Amino acid sequence: MEKKTQRTPFILVVTSTSDEQEARRIVHVLLEQRLIAAGKILRDVESRYWWQGKIEAAREYVVVLKTRQDRFKEIDETIHAIHSYHVPELIALPIVDGAPSYLTWLQDATSPERH
Repeated sequence: MEKKTQRTPFILVVTSTSDEQEARRIVHVLLEQRLIAAGKILRDVESRYWWQGKIEAAREYVVVLKTRQDRFKEIDETIHAIHSYHVPELIALPIVDGAPSYLTWLQDATSPERH
C-alpha cells in the first residue's frame, strides 16, 4: 500500500541577490509586513547560470524565507517591486513536515492579527 505524503500549509521561499544590504532589506520588508516568519541570509554563494545565451558566474547572497503557502503571491509581488534583478530567482518549496511547536510558531508569526 502506497503511503500518501501529506504536506503542511508552509513553504520555504528562496531568492538571491548580489548585495548583502539588498538581502537584508528584502528580509526586513517581508518581516515588517508579516509575510514571513523568518529569513536566513547565506553569504558568499557561488552561482553559475545561463543568462542571455552565455554561462555566467557570480557571487550571491541566498535568502531562505519561511512562510505560509497563502502568502506566496504577496511575497512574489513585494520581492519583484524591490529587487534589483531583472528576473529575480523566486521559488517555493513545500515543507512536508516539522516539529508541531515550530509549525505553530510559524503560523502565529505570519498571522496579521498577531501584531
